[in-house]
Amino acid sequence: MDRIAAACLALAPLALAMGVRAQAAGGFPPGLWKLNEVESRTPAPKSQLLRIERDDGRLLSFEIRETRADGTRTILKWSGAYDGRQRMITGAPGSLAVAHGPNGSILISGRLPAGVRLKEVCQVLHRKQRLTCSGTQWQAGAKPAHYLEIYDRQQ
Repeated sequence: MDRIAAACLALAPLALAMGVRAQAAGGFPPGLWKLNEVESRTPAPKSQLLRIERDDGRLLSFEIRETRADGTRTILKWSGAYDGRQRMITGAPGSLAVAHGPNGSILISGRLPAGVRLKEVCQVLHRKQRLTCSGTQWQAGAKPAHYLEIYDRQQ
C-alpha cells in the first residue's frame, strides 16, 4: 500500500466523524416541506410551504410561502446564525432568533408586531421525512396560544 492510500485510510474515520457531526448539527434537511393541515393545530387555518435553503449547523436560511384562510398570501424569508440573536424577517414585520436545543432540537423565538412574542421547539423525525414545531404565542394581557405545526418532506 502506498503512503497516500495509507494516509487516506487513516483519515477516513476522522472525516466520517466530522461528516456525522456536521449532519447532526444541521437540524433541518434542505428542501421543500409542506404543512400537514390535517394533523397540525394552528390558531389560523392556512396552507404553507417551507423551503429550507441552507442549514449547515451554523447558518440557517429559509423561505415560507403561506396562504391564509381569507386568501391572503405572504412570502417570508429569514437567514441567520444559530446564535440566539434576533434577525429581521423579510416580507413581514418582526424578527426571529434560532439556537440549538437539547436532543438535536432547534429553538426559535420571535418578536412580532403589537408586542406578540413566540417560542417554539422544532425537531426532524421519521427518518428526516417529518418536521414538527410545537410553540406558544403570547401578548401582554392575553391568554397564550399554543400550536403544533407538522410538515411533511416533499420530493
